[in-house]
Amino acid sequence: VIGELFFPSSSEFLQTLSSLAVFAVGFLMRPVGGVFFGHIGDRVGRKAALTISVIGMALATLCIGLLPGYREIGVMAPILLVLIRLFQGMCVGGEGAGSAIFILEHLDGYKPGLIGGIVQASNMFGALLANFVAIVVGNFYGNDDFAWRIGFFFGGAMGVVGLYLRFSVTETPQFQDV
Repeated sequence: VIGELFFPSSSEFLQTLSSLAVFAVGFLMRPVGGVFFGHIGDRVGRKAALTISVIGMALATLCIGLLPGYREIGVMAPILLVLIRLFQGMCVGGEGAGSAIFILEHLDGYKPGLIGGIVQASNMFGALLANFVAIVVGNFYGNDDFAWRIGFFFGGAMGVVGLYLRFSVTETPQFQDV
C-alpha cells in the first residue's frame, strides 16, 4: 500500500521495491544516530539523549502516518517520506546503544552479558509487537488506503509511553559522578 500511495508506477514490483528502499535508508542512519546521541549522552546526560531520541522516534513515526500521498502533494510525498525515515533511523540509532548503556550503568556491573542480551531481546520484542499490530489491523481493515496509517499512529502514541518512562527514571550514577 505504501508503494502504491507514494510511488506511482505501472509496475507493482517497482512500487514495492521503492517502499522497501525507503524503509531501508533508515537503517543507514542508525550509526550516525549512535554517534550523535552518544555525544549528547556524554555531554548532557544519558537520560537527556534517550529522551530526545524517543521524542524524535515518536514524532517521525506519527509524521509518516500523517503524510499525504503522491496524489495529494506530488513528488514531495516520497521526498518527505525519505527525509522523515532518515530522521527516524537516526533516532533509533541513538536509542539502541543508548538504552543499553543507560541500563548497564544503572546496574553497575551486574551480569552485563545477560542484561545486554535482555536489552537486545526487548528490541526484537518491539518488532514482534509491530508485526502483531500489522496482522490485527490487516485482519480488521484489509488493504484499505487508511489502514496502514493505524500502526504508525499507534507507534507515535507508544512514544508518549516511552517519554513518561524516561521522565520517571534518574540519570545514571556513572554520569552523575563525572
